[in-house]
Order: sequence, then C-alpha cells, then structure tokens
Amino acid sequence: MGLLDKLKKIKYVADNFVENGNFNEKKTNKWLGDAKGQAAEISGKMNEEGASKETGFNSSDQMRHTYASQFTTENLRDKMPFGIGNSFLGRTAAAIGANVLGIGHEIKAGGWNEESLEDVANNFRGSLVGATGGTKSYDPGVVGKFGLETESKNTKKK
Repeated sequence: MGLLDKLKKIKYVADNFVENGNFNEKKTNKWLGDAKGQAAEISGKMNEEGASKETGFNSSDQMRHTYASQFTTENLRDKMPFGIGNSFLGRTAAAIGANVLGIGHEIKAGGWNEESLEDVANNFRGSLVGATGGTKSYDPGVVGKFGLETESKNTKKK
C-alpha cells in the first residue's frame, strides 16, 4: 500500500479531498477557498479591461496561474494553527504545498509539455507572492513587479 492509499484512509482526508476512491480537484479547491475560481475571475476581468499589460503579465493564462498559486499559498497559510502560517517555516511549507498541488493539477490536466512548464513557473511566481505578503494580499501591482518571463516564444501573441 502506497503513501497516497494510506492518506486516503485518514477520515479528514477522505471527507475533504477524496471522491470515489480518488483525490478530487474540485473538493480540494473548495477546501482552499476556491483559489482557482477567484484567479479566473480576476484574470478575466483584468483581461477585459486591458489591465494585464499594466501588471506585467503576457497573457490571461499567465495571470490566472500566478493568482491561483498566490491564493492557494495564502489559504494554506491561513489554515495553519497557532499563527504558524506567518512564520518562515509556515510560509515555506505553504509555498511548497501550492507548487505540489499545481504540479499535480498539470499532470492530471493532460500530461506534461512546454505549456505545463510555463504554468508551473507561473505557479512558482504566485507562491512567492503568497508566501511573502500578508494573506489576502490581492494586488496586481505586487504580482506584476516580479516581471518574470515565463511565456515561451511559441505561445506569445504578436
């Protein structure tokens, strides 16, 4: 029996993350305060308003992945007891957790390719913001200041 199978048998894990014997992304996202939905809403709104250029993002996909990871990291920090989420250890653990969840999402979403690597890079960028700021620190200017080039030449719109 592997580690994941053992985790599935823990009642809290089974109740909050497992459905029909498999880890369920929708249940996990709900537990995380709908980080994916919040990120999609913000990136869609900012894309409509043309604000993505002002924030340093190359695309709404880049923005969505960055914010989803930022919010995931912040929500993981908030779930830690005794204020641990604001310690160096808590911030680091939350950022690692957000990146592991992001990689899991990419693998589950259809394999591994160049676009997946770009998404993972954007997730990493968002986890840095989520780990270093206060929680619920949505600020497009903060995320945009990282200015990391994570879009490949093949996916950039000209």
